[in-house]
Amino acid sequence: EPKVMLLDEPTTGVDPVSRRELWRILADIIQEGVTILVSTPYMDEAERCNTVGILHEGRMLANGSPKELEADFPFNILEVKARRRRTIRQIINSIDDIHRWRPVGDRLRLCVDNPETVMNELASKSESAGAEVSILRESKPTIDDVFMQLIEAMRDEP
Repeated sequence: EPKVMLLDEPTTGVDPVSRRELWRILADIIQEGVTILVSTPYMDEAERCNTVGILHEGRMLANGSPKELEADFPFNILEVKARRRRTIRQIINSIDDIHRWRPVGDRLRLCVDNPETVMNELASKSESAGAEVSILRESKPTIDDVFMQLIEAMRDEP
């Protein structure tokens, strides 16, 4: 009956069903008053935690609850799904108001200041280029977005 458990990447290499089951077990253990410290490369697992510390190359980049970290995210997020992916990527790269973007599954996540302006420009340019946009909407930042932004910001430092 430990008071604290330290788990170093406990789900790395574990199948998805067993991974979910482990997190159910850990939730039960937490309810018994045990503190659990987990290191994980999986941001969806980090979102389950009460407090998250984002580390990269031995450096603490941010810490707080997942909601706090997401609320402090400096940009708005747009989610885009379109056919003719190469075309849509070229269009995205041509829009100055898009700070960064990255692929996530079959969609692209864009970091922007003014979502409405970017959505209008993206829709207009996509139509002109013949790219079929099926999803173009604002989305909430995730811990994964926070992590990627912090890594990119760190790379941009002199």
